[in-house]
Amino acid sequence: MCKLCGGTFLVLLLHSSKIGIKETAFLSDILKVIKPDIYIDNNSLKEQTKKFKICKEHSSLATPFEDASIQIKLANEINNNYNELLKRSSEFINNSIDTDPQTNKDEVLVKALLEVIEKDNSIPNQQKFYILPNGKSVKKSILLSMTKFYLPSFLLGILYYVILNIKDNKEGAETYNEWCPKPKSGTQRKYIANIGETSTKQISLLNSPDEYSYHELLKFTDEAITVFVKKIPFNDDYDIATTPIIFSDNIYSCKKDDYLEFLINSHDYHYITSFINDFNKLISYLSKYQNSNNKEEINLLGYAKKDFFRIWFTFFTKFDNNSVHKWFKNTLDKIEKSKIIDIYNVTIIPTSITLDLKNVFLDPKHPTPKTHYKYLKNVEKDQKSKNDK
Repeated sequence: MCKLCGGTFLVLLLHSSKIGIKETAFLSDILKVIKPDIYIDNNSLKEQTKKFKICKEHSSLATPFEDASIQIKLANEINNNYNELLKRSSEFINNSIDTDPQTNKDEVLVKALLEVIEKDNSIPNQQKFYILPNGKSVKKSILLSMTKFYLPSFLLGILYYVILNIKDNKEGAETYNEWCPKPKSGTQRKYIANIGETSTKQISLLNSPDEYSYHELLKFTDEAITVFVKKIPFNDDYDIATTPIIFSDNIYSCKKDDYLEFLINSHDYHYITSFINDFNKLISYLSKYQNSNNKEEINLLGYAKKDFFRIWFTFFTKFDNNSVHKWFKNTLDKIEKSKIIDIYNVTIIPTSITLDLKNVFLDPKHPTPKTHYKYLKNVEKDQKSKNDK
């Protein structure tokens, strides 16, 4: 029987603590990771810590595990202030956890928690644990297959799971009794379990979150998306105005030799699809007017292209994946240098065409700034003033 709850989590943490660390200080310090200003009654701290650890009676130190407002605040911090939480978790580990390679207690701690999570049948395989150093989650099934861990984010993720999912600390009483049975004489209950100590699982603990590669972090999460982008043969003789960028997220719908393959997250997926949609809209617009003899329409083409670059060059560093970043910059440079239209000779644009142009880039879900919309509105306003006169 294994149950992960606040009390059993504390037992395993204490088993990996530095020599001389008191139980009372240990529990209060880990609670301060999630709530630095938490109120601790020092007069009853020893008694409340014991209650919490043995999972038998209600303890005032279980408040963060029962207070909905604290849980909501913690969830918000995980999403919006993760680095600060990670910093406090790192400080807790530096002060309290034995990370000496000679004792190997930190590695045993990770193995122990993985073993408990695996044996805890109340935790479904789809349960998410926010254990990655970028604040992202992995499913239980993925977590159990991982071999590299960053201890501050790992412990923070386990603590976050316990606080949000274990409403009654007494659920771990049976597990505690098995790990720390009542003695035949005396009152002190010693930890006799060997959770994690006999594990044959090979793991490594990282010294820095930067030791995870982008692809390693991404492949663990639900956000991992494989996409394919059509290779465009840019050259002086190639008419880019009739060459849209083809995008696919299905390996069966394209010939891989004709595509660049990227493993991206949802953030990059949003940007890359928006960029490709904008580029294809630009091509459609250029195709519509590029053979026009109307000077105003020709000028509009120049404006459309200029606006496209002004928008997307502001997003030059937005991609997380360096490979996508390089492709994006390279593509922009080649499009800009292509001789489709003179982008610098833009004069007055007739209202009828500006209304058409508004539909080119103005997508409500578009990630790009909408300053060009203000420009178009001003053009319409100026044109209306001239017509009124």
